[in-house]
Amino acid sequence: DRFLWRIHPQVPDPILMTIQAQWPDLPSKIDASYENAFQDITLFFRKNKYWAVNGYDILPGYPRSIYALGFPKTVKKIDAAVQIKETGKTIFFVGNKCWSYDERAKEMDKGYPKWIEDDWPGIGDNVDAAVQHNDNVYFFRGFAMSVYDNRNKRVINIVYANSAICK
Repeated sequence: DRFLWRIHPQVPDPILMTIQAQWPDLPSKIDASYENAFQDITLFFRKNKYWAVNGYDILPGYPRSIYALGFPKTVKKIDAAVQIKETGKTIFFVGNKCWSYDERAKEMDKGYPKWIEDDWPGIGDNVDAAVQHNDNVYFFRGFAMSVYDNRNKRVINIVYANSAICK
């Protein structure tokens, strides 16, 4: 909620920091975030609003409503989000469902939402956070992290979440 792990190309290990230390004008608690590699921005979600950040600056015109992205009014907050670079899609997780957003077309994909278990077999019904690294997507839920082989569409490992980050 208040913290984030930052990975920087010139630093070998992830860095734990508070969101307020990096971006004091963002809400002190964040529900979800993801890095949009196509636009070189990071998006932060809190309740039904989101902010876009480039470097240390919040971009003009933010916050915006999540409904502008195509979510129905029944969605009150985003639980997790991850951008899949190979497909150009961002996957949003809300409760036990997921939405696929096409970053190039700037719209939700047809046929969504879907049950998380149908689109991402083996990771469970809820997602607290997610991040893609190389060919894998790492899903966090409570104290567990599922390592998901995105090419073969299956979980390849489940570990204690902090064991992967705090070495």
